[in-house]
Amino acid sequence: MTTNSTTEDGKDAIPTWIIWYGIIVMIGAPLIFAIITFMGPNLGMVNLADGSVIDSGLFKYAVRNLVAAVITGYALYKRSAPMLLLVFFMRFLTESGDLLDSLLFGELDATGVLSLVAMMIVVFLGPYVIGIRKLWPMVR
Repeated sequence: MTTNSTTEDGKDAIPTWIIWYGIIVMIGAPLIFAIITFMGPNLGMVNLADGSVIDSGLFKYAVRNLVAAVITGYALYKRSAPMLLLVFFMRFLTESGDLLDSLLFGELDATGVLSLVAMMIVVFLGPYVIGIRKLWPMVR
């Protein structure tokens, strides 16, 4: 962990772990998800067995991930604690919504539910909370 060092202009420096977590998890993963989704055959519509067509929402999912990665990249490039705080809060709410969606509509068994919740807490929600707590005093 990085201590509270300061930059030349006297501001608190962004912790190194936040920068690396942002690059790998908050930029890398959404970019991969967006690319995979854009390349998928069912991007815009799904044909049902009865011949009807419904919007699958995959295009919105791909664009959302692409935009989140770009905004996170810009916030990291600027080394802006206020921007990073907003990005961490935005991603916390987004991932919480995705988790709730998966739990309500994912048709998972008990093992799947426990695995999903554990993974979401360890990989996403926990680090977001820690990042928010670390960035909050820098912004106030």
